[in-house]
Amino acid sequence: MRKSKVVYFSLLLTSAMLLSGCQMMSDLFPFLGGGGEDAGAIDVPSDPELPDASWTEPGEGVASPDEWEVVKSVKFPVIYFSYDQCSLGDSEKRVLDQVAGYLSGKAGYGLVISGHCDERGSNEYNRALGEKRALAVKDYLVSHGVVPERLRTVSYGEETPAVEGHNEAAYAKNRRAELALAKMR
Repeated sequence: MRKSKVVYFSLLLTSAMLLSGCQMMSDLFPFLGGGGEDAGAIDVPSDPELPDASWTEPGEGVASPDEWEVVKSVKFPVIYFSYDQCSLGDSEKRVLDQVAGYLSGKAGYGLVISGHCDERGSNEYNRALGEKRALAVKDYLVSHGVVPERLRTVSYGEETPAVEGHNEAAYAKNRRAELALAKMR
């Protein structure tokens, strides 16, 4: 019994020392997770939250854009997002209102919605964020009368940038959702 108390106390003491050491490391090197004003210009989460249970894992529950025949002659405006966000702004909502109206007169056609990200963040995080962006567009369209069966989503994460580059101007163009009209099969 006495030996287990010693082992327990040793583990407790070691844990406390490690935790205080981690705090000191983060004080010395804010980019390791301590945050603060000197944390650096790029605020990419090092341990991003995974989607909750209501979200599918990246690549699950999303359709391949090949399931429908995309109509390349029709181009919709691109929906842009703020850094690390999947919420729609007012200007994007106005565009999507027009898209919903357009679809209401096009029986037999649906939309393939692809979510994209800039290159910052891990591949897994960006794939999940791209999916959240595509699903945000889909949810908005459904809430405005588009039948869910007419909408397909896919996430490309950071894999298909619209603009090459490693600056904020390029990143802003790559944080997007693209809409493609498609003949449903």
